[in-house]
Formats: sequence, C-alpha cells, structure tokens
Amino acid sequence: MLAGALHQIELAVRQAGGRTLPGQLHTLLERQFSVQFVGKAFGVFKLEGLLIDISIPSRISTDHGTLPGLLRQVAPEMDIDEALARRDFTPSPGPV
Repeated sequence: MLAGALHQIELAVRQAGGRTLPGQLHTLLERQFSVQFVGKAFGVFKLEGLLIDISIPSRISTDHGTLPGLLRQVAPEMDIDEALARRDFTPSPGPV
C-alpha cells in the first residue's frame, strides 16, 4: 500500500512540473488522499492511513529584523542533500 501511495504522489508532483509550493502540494495531495496540514511552521502534511509525512524544505529568514528562527521561508528549490540534513528523523511515538 505504501509503495503504491508514494508512486501516486511522485507522479502527481512530476505532472505538476516537479517542485511545488505548500498550497500546490496540498491541492495535489487532496485529490487522492485525506490530508492533514499539521506543521504550519514547517509545512508538514500527514496522509490519513499512511505512516509518513511530507514536507517542503524551508530556510530560516533572518533578514526581516525578527528573532532568529521565527520566520521560515519555503525553499522547494533546495537540493535533496541539504533538505535531508535539516530534517529530524526521530520517530514519533505511535498511538497509545
């Protein structure tokens, strides 16, 4: 089931031109899945029934005079190595 779902997501993103912004990704995912937007600061999408989350890479913007870390800007153009280095792959605790 997971492999098929991942393939559907990959095809949808490729057909949309590759890298997408959060609103575009949410629209693409909603066409085939029940989507929950859970990480507003980081743009994290959870798909009902699947044990994965999907996010768009982002950078902390420090040029707006705000406290560091408060303003994030999506960066869909970020290369995969940099994006993965920024992710926390600690497993979330499952349902209790």
